Amino acid sequence: MMTRMLIRRINEMINGRTLGILLAGIVAAGPLVGQAAPAAAKGHSAAAPDSATPRVITVKMVGYTFQPAHVTVKPGDIVRYVQTTTMPHNVHFKDVPNGVNLGDVQQSKYLVTNGETFDLRIDGRFKPGTYNYVCTPHESLGMKGSIVVEQK
Repeated sequence: MMTRMLIRRINEMINGRTLGILLAGIVAAGPLVGQAAPAAAKGHSAAAPDSATPRVITVKMVGYTFQPAHVTVKPGDIVRYVQTTTMPHNVHFKDVPNGVNLGDVQQSKYLVTNGETFDLRIDGRFKPGTYNYVCTPHESLGMKGSIVVEQK
């Protein structure tokens, strides 16, 4: 349904209609087809903190470091880990607040392809506090980071 509307709007633009109609269709269709909001400069999205759109905070895996190594988030935010090399990297939470069970996000899969990502949604499993993590194969080289979860 949304695809047909988008195609119609593209055709209208080609036939001389305004670009605004096209852009409105693309913006409206994006979330419906599973597109994540792009992260803005310095790892934060342009969305207002109280908006329904989650902030996306980007952490790059560069050499033997996480950049930035420390981020502060709120419930609903997404921390997006981006592989920048072909060395295997992962995110393994080693120290979390008492009583927290991260389940299947305690340790991510290995990212091995340049540009591959791991999105960590700060959901109900994350209560306020500090979450320290490492890259398992490079922990001895000091590849570590932390997430501080604030109250909403």
